[in-house]
Amino acid sequence: MAWLQGEDEIPIPGDGNNLIPTLHIKDLVTFIKRIIEFMPVQSYFIAVDKTLNKTLKSIVNSIATSLGNGKTSLCDASALESFPKYSEIMFNVKLKTSKFFDDIISNDKPKIPFKWEAEVNYNLMIKFNNFSLEYKQILTR
Repeated sequence: MAWLQGEDEIPIPGDGNNLIPTLHIKDLVTFIKRIIEFMPVQSYFIAVDKTLNKTLKSIVNSIATSLGNGKTSLCDASALESFPKYSEIMFNVKLKTSKFFDDIISNDKPKIPFKWEAEVNYNLMIKFNNFSLEYKQILTR
């Protein structure tokens, strides 16, 4: 929606302070690699990155600024009920990554640290700006 924004504002339902779990694609790939390497017994895992401000408002503002005109507005959540997938952006979830992704200490191997792409100081705005440049370069090919 941001890249088609024109002069309109992107609506953010409610106060926009609901938490959205995020995971950088490079962290996802590293998680999958670690699962394949260590073949854990457990059958499900939770993986979320360490981005500090992962509110809906922060994410939408970052996307609107990097891909659109930067205009957003808070609106009554009921005004967006006709939007497709509306309910999927209204959830508020704080998740913690499974302990399996902590640094692994194995008897036969040295400590294996997990290197996060999205660390605590991860800046969504900078990353979305980088993405925006790549997106615009593709469009102009």
